[in-house]
Amino acid sequence: MMKGNFKLNLAVPPEALELKVGNTLRVRCTFSYSGPAVSGKLYVAIWHPSWYDPHDEVAHGEKSFSLPTAITPKVYSYDVDIYVGSGIAPGWYGLYVKIGGVPGPDIFSPYYENVIKVVEEVPVGISFQVSIWGIPDFGSYQKWQCYYWNPSIGDFVGDEKWHYSYQKITFSNVRSGGYLAAFLLRDSTASRQYTSPTFSAVDGGSYTYDVEMGKIYG
Repeated sequence: MMKGNFKLNLAVPPEALELKVGNTLRVRCTFSYSGPAVSGKLYVAIWHPSWYDPHDEVAHGEKSFSLPTAITPKVYSYDVDIYVGSGIAPGWYGLYVKIGGVPGPDIFSPYYENVIKVVEEVPVGISFQVSIWGIPDFGSYQKWQCYYWNPSIGDFVGDEKWHYSYQKITFSNVRSGGYLAAFLLRDSTASRQYTSPTFSAVDGGSYTYDVEMGKIYG
């Protein structure tokens, strides 16, 4: 089979690209090709050196392509995405691209060093207030207690005190996107747990938890 002629180019930013866990890195791969019709695959990898492998891959992305016959070199560009998952620790990483699945050996770009910096995202704390409304199946009540599920620590937070029904409860330095767990008190009898929907609180916000309807208003 006649072998085509590939020339692979990878545009690397002049300064390191900073990413956070959960981001997606999009790499534009450009190459020229002349030769018979061919199919192959672009493979892009993030790597760092380890004791057992100088280019230990931690994440990669792929994209297949099919090219028509070309008598003279023609330029092609494809975007390949790499998801930066939770298993990637903060630090410096390299990048490389290869073309595989074509006749002959795989075609590699240089192994670019220290072009990606993965940084740890620090949760931004918010503070908000919650009041209560409604008469649920428990009936009338005098006091209430409330906890907030804080997604950043994966646990409930609260002052563990009973408050009068007209009082507001404040949650400080927590992460938005949690939910409330409330308990009601009449004399010395406590209710079951009432759980609100998840809601996205804003810093300085004031919300009302309707325990009768199971809704959050703000």
